[in-house]
Amino acid sequence: MWRVWVVGLLSVSGVASAGEGVRVTLQITGVASAEGQLMVALYDAPAGFPADGAKAAFRQLTPAVSPVTTVVFEGVPPGTWAGFAVHDRNLNGVVDLRSVIPMPKEPVGATRDAKGWFGPPHFDDASFAVGATDVIQRFKIASL
Repeated sequence: MWRVWVVGLLSVSGVASAGEGVRVTLQITGVASAEGQLMVALYDAPAGFPADGAKAAFRQLTPAVSPVTTVVFEGVPPGTWAGFAVHDRNLNGVVDLRSVIPMPKEPVGATRDAKGWFGPPHFDDASFAVGATDVIQRFKIASL
């Protein structure tokens, strides 16, 4: 399921037209090294969160910056949103999974520091409101 997320994430980022929506800035902490890249996605609905990147409304790949990587999404319309990030340390473009239990080997995290219980976090736990003004969300990635 995590590999599906990455395949969708590598497709073209969704961006609203200029003048629509606001800026959403994600400050991702816990980035232990500058090796690799962060794969970051914003979802506007629970469907696909966080495992199916093809269902994310916005996606970005950005070089890792330690200890905090900042990602900016422009033109995000008002609504309820949730973000998710993976630190792809080896630049292979997939979420490396543990062999025995299908959990990510690489650090992952969701907005509002939402955590899953025997699986990925739920959209409702990670969601935040976007209105008429710019939004900043700060969350931590960590190895599971």
